[in-house]
Amino acid sequence: MKDSVVAGGLDSLFYNLKLLPHELLTMIVTVLCHLKDSKALLPPSCLPPMVPHFTGRQRECEEIVGHVASTSTRIVSIWGSPGFGKTSVATAVGHKLQDKEFSVYFFSLRGLNSKSDLISKLVSFFRRASTEDEIPQRLPIDEELFQVLAKMPDKFVMILDNADELLESGAPNVKEDFVQFLKDILSRTKKATFVITTRESLEFINVHFKDHQAVRIGPLDESFSQALVSELLPNAIAASDREKIAKICGHVPLAIKLLCSTISKDSTQPGQFLEEWKESVEHNIVELVDKPDYPSDLRLKFLFESSFLRLSVQEKEAVVSLSILSEDFNISVAAAVMGVKTNLEAKKSFITLPNMVYKISLLLLNLKKNCLASS
Repeated sequence: MKDSVVAGGLDSLFYNLKLLPHELLTMIVTVLCHLKDSKALLPPSCLPPMVPHFTGRQRECEEIVGHVASTSTRIVSIWGSPGFGKTSVATAVGHKLQDKEFSVYFFSLRGLNSKSDLISKLVSFFRRASTEDEIPQRLPIDEELFQVLAKMPDKFVMILDNADELLESGAPNVKEDFVQFLKDILSRTKKATFVITTRESLEFINVHFKDHQAVRIGPLDESFSQALVSELLPNAIAASDREKIAKICGHVPLAIKLLCSTISKDSTQPGQFLEEWKESVEHNIVELVDKPDYPSDLRLKFLFESSFLRLSVQEKEAVVSLSILSEDFNISVAAAVMGVKTNLEAKKSFITLPNMVYKISLLLLNLKKNCLASS
């Protein structure tokens, strides 16, 4: 019975189509073929799943989505210190954009050292969307990419995560090449928008774009920090312990996750764990909080060491010298510790010190200070 109804419905559809004027029927067929080709042109999404326990970033996500949806913005940069959740925010933004029917493609630039590496990575992905006869043979690889992207039927977003890994790789002219490459794509297609994550602002690392908006990711609000602790330690944790953990970790999401993971694997209650932890706080703070079984880019030790290695010799000396001081140190004391003659020299060294390393130093200082003060 069901099959006969379906067959009858199709017969009726074909009969009605025959009654349409030839020009209208031709137009319908053309549109349907175009839609079919458009769908075939889109490569599958490579957006990672949402990061577990993502909380407290609704405002930042809405701001970024608003910028991407704006016709006046072509590049949005997400920046902030290590461990603050830039990749998590970028991923969440990607999912929100997909819900709005944007095509979103996520690429980590970790391990890339040159413009050629970036082009090869993008071409190998987007080439799947084109048949061999759609792209003329023997084109330069960058021109092949430009032509593929120019054929994208709808507005699309490319998320370039950890872009500073490429920008600070040390390759000759890598920053200039990166900027020009993105400008070339944006000039060839009006449908592309980029979301870029970096530890420092693009302006700080001397990368400049037109039609660019920047969104900084800072520490979580206190309420969201405590909510994250409750999610990670759901077994009736005391409000005082929840507040203490959030404060110890400086409201930094990665630090909270690392510490809560350590507590959850321990057989003691959070309050007892924190009491025992105070006795060990004089040892290496990074090793106490770090999780060796985590991926390298989620380890506190990796984030600190990779940030420190990017510094100049003078900046490294400043970090080591300043690390013995409290958070509210006097500039005269800093000058004496750093071995410079005037406060002006100390201020100059302090101002030029990259924000990401200073923030990590404050995080470690908070871990130690708040543990000792919590008795």
